[in-house]
Amino acid sequence: MFRFQKLESADNGYQILEDSHLEDALCTWSQFADECASEAVLMQLQHELHHYRQRKHVLKSINDRLIVHHTALGDQIAQLASISTACRTELQHVEEQIHVGNNTVSGLWSLLD
Repeated sequence: MFRFQKLESADNGYQILEDSHLEDALCTWSQFADECASEAVLMQLQHELHHYRQRKHVLKSINDRLIVHHTALGDQIAQLASISTACRTELQHVEEQIHVGNNTVSGLWSLLD
């Protein structure tokens, strides 16, 4: 246990131990552990390591799906932006036609008066 405490208190900026670094730390810890360390403690640590590896894979899978979803949303936004631009152009053209039509009708009404 002495070695693990030494790793934990080292001035290394509280680096996170994972994958092979964590395994190395656990092996080092088990080599220098007190006589009171038992197989049960080691089995529990191995079980926790296995659990966290599974959790890491699940989180990586979720991250990958979110990246795909984010990319798809970006494509949809780009498509909607081009559609919006086209609609604005068409709306401006229709407004110009209405303005010309209103001027024509106003001109005709002035002739009738």
